Amino acid sequence: MTRDPKITGAQHMLTRKFMIFIFLVGVLSGLILLGYYLYLRNISMMNLPDARTLIFIALTLGTALTAFSMKDLRTPLYTIKFWTNKYLLGSFMFALFGLLLALKVEFFSTLLHLTNIDLVSNVLSLFTVILLNLISVEIVKYFSFE
Repeated sequence: MTRDPKITGAQHMLTRKFMIFIFLVGVLSGLILLGYYLYLRNISMMNLPDARTLIFIALTLGTALTAFSMKDLRTPLYTIKFWTNKYLLGSFMFALFGLLLALKVEFFSTLLHLTNIDLVSNVLSLFTVILLNLISVEIVKYFSFE
């Protein structure tokens, strides 16, 4: 945050390699969420509003946690120091607060068509999907920037 972008070459950040990385991460995340949705609807036989709510939660948490993985594109997630970027931590807390608002405040849950779902019974599947999303980002990151 303290580097001068003119000196460090920030104007050349959006390289071809980085655009391919963004595309691959987006496609893989979308496919993982689509697979989760199909699992919820066809195998678990979950109704549409509950499946929509779980997809919303997985998308929000997956995206917020992926930001930590993208903090350093040349370092694996398990070696990144999480507590060093207060802006990233603040934005993560803001995302969690927004998710909580969307789930618990009637106005937002109605606006987003979310239901009051039992998260305890779905925590394992949510954790699995979010973990798959993080692993896919780490794999793409490894092959793109090593």
